[in-house]
Amino acid sequence: MITKELASGLSFSSSTPRDEAIDVLARRCGPRACSIARSLVGDAAQAEELVQEALVRTYERFDQLRDTAALDAWFYRILTRLCLNSLRKRSRWQRFVARWRPTEPIANAPCGDLDRLRSAVAELPDRQRLAVVLRYGNDFSLSEVAAALDVAPATAKTHLIRALKRLRDLLGVSDD
Repeated sequence: MITKELASGLSFSSSTPRDEAIDVLARRCGPRACSIARSLVGDAAQAEELVQEALVRTYERFDQLRDTAALDAWFYRILTRLCLNSLRKRSRWQRFVARWRPTEPIANAPCGDLDRLRSAVAELPDRQRLAVVLRYGNDFSLSEVAAALDVAPATAKTHLIRALKRLRDLLGVSDD
C-alpha cells in the first residue's frame, strides 16, 4: 500500500503540467495500483517497485498521450504490462513454488472460503487472474479491464468467463 511517506516520495515538483498530472495520478491511483500489483505478483515490495516503475514510464512518455483524460487508463495499462512481464520473467521453478505454497490442495485445505478463493485465483493463468483481480477485486468496469489488458472488451469478457469457469472447477462449485 502506498503510505503517506511513499506518496510524498512519488511527488514531483509541480512546475509543468506533466509534473502536476503525474503528481495527482500518483496520489489518486497509487494505493489502488499497489493493491492490484500486489494481488498479481504476490509480494508487497515488488508491487511497490512496479507501481513506481509504471509512474516513471508514464511520466517519461507523457508527451505521447493524446488525451490527458485517459491518463488513469494509460497508467493502469502500463502497470498491468509491467506486472505480466514480471510474472513471465520468473523462472518455472519460482512459479511452481509460489503456486503450490499452500500445503494442501484447494479442495482439502482446512482454511476459510476467502483463503480457498485466493489460492484458486493464484492458480489462474496470468491474464485471467489479472482480469478477475481488476474486475472483482477492484471494481473495474469491463471496459476498464479491457483497457488495462490492452484488448477488446469482448476479449476481456472471454478472459473473465474462462477464469470464472476455472474457479468453479477448482472450488468444486457447480454451474447450476
